[in-house]
Amino acid sequence: NMAINEAMVKDAVSARDHIVYVAEKLIERGENRRAVAKYLMSIWESCDDCCSPKYFLIYASNDIWSVMLHRNDKGIYLEEIGDVEGAILEYELNVGDMFEGSHPYERLRIIYTRQGRFQDALRVCHLFLENGKYEKMSRKHTRFLHFSTRLQAIIDARE
Repeated sequence: NMAINEAMVKDAVSARDHIVYVAEKLIERGENRRAVAKYLMSIWESCDDCCSPKYFLIYASNDIWSVMLHRNDKGIYLEEIGDVEGAILEYELNVGDMFEGSHPYERLRIIYTRQGRFQDALRVCHLFLENGKYEKMSRKHTRFLHFSTRLQAIIDARE
């Protein structure tokens, strides 16, 4: 029976709102967005039925990722108009949320190196390497390992 009644719609909206509420509370409590999105997807993968709340897990997870993608886009825009400090704030939020892509780490490493903030550049490299997204011998992992070694040498030479 494919009939949709008002009660079913109300239950679905309530489930969606609850999932979003729980995700927001986890983020407010200090969980990073990547962990919350992965948590929602793990619940989704363990669900056996095809009920609406199950699919709201995907939507909530996608919403979390879209916030981080928007930050990257905003950081790019802010760099383009010369607001480097604003871009740093956006990228640092993504690094704090353990964004899986390399973009915010790469941009922060470049910006901090250009500003002579080698400790910050090194910190970002280490966070990328600890992120766990890329395999140890991948090209990006190797590149960040190389940069962290070079940055550490610069820091050591200045001390």
